[in-house]
Amino acid sequence: MEKGKISGDIEFGLGIYKTNVWNRQLDKDTTGKTGAGLIQLKGDYAIHERIGIGLVMERYGFIQSDSNKKEGDKAFSYNFAIQAKVYALRTDKIDVYAGLNVGYAVINVYDGKSRYMYQSTGFNGGIDAGLRWFIFGPVGLVVQGQYAMYNFNADDGAVIRIRASGTNMHIGLCARF
Repeated sequence: MEKGKISGDIEFGLGIYKTNVWNRQLDKDTTGKTGAGLIQLKGDYAIHERIGIGLVMERYGFIQSDSNKKEGDKAFSYNFAIQAKVYALRTDKIDVYAGLNVGYAVINVYDGKSRYMYQSTGFNGGIDAGLRWFIFGPVGLVVQGQYAMYNFNADDGAVIRIRASGTNMHIGLCARF
């Protein structure tokens, strides 16, 4: 792949995350697991035949069950990050890469009855590895695995702090220009 080329992906995925939620008012720390579904849009620009830089935009939906409730809390996050990729292999048909991203995230949390509870903002980051297979000329399929981390602090003085980390798998469409 030559310098100056642009690649883009739209990916859909599922993940499992360990969570830690701290409530300052209750002085309570709760840990658990949550499932996540995601949509990810990303693009990168080849600054070298083996190095790309770009942007990532994500929309996550999380559900966390609680044994004390019939329905679990729900949360939706919007994540924006910059990304650097190193390509181990880059041909006309295949890209194999590893990436690192860091950015900003916003999460809105709702109770089990879809009532708004609070919003938090914070840091997100991740490392990933993936494969793009260009089946139809400049268009193809992408498969990616990712380890992601989030650290949210509630905007109302950090009454609630949410930390999450875990893995997710994506599949989607890719294009190269």
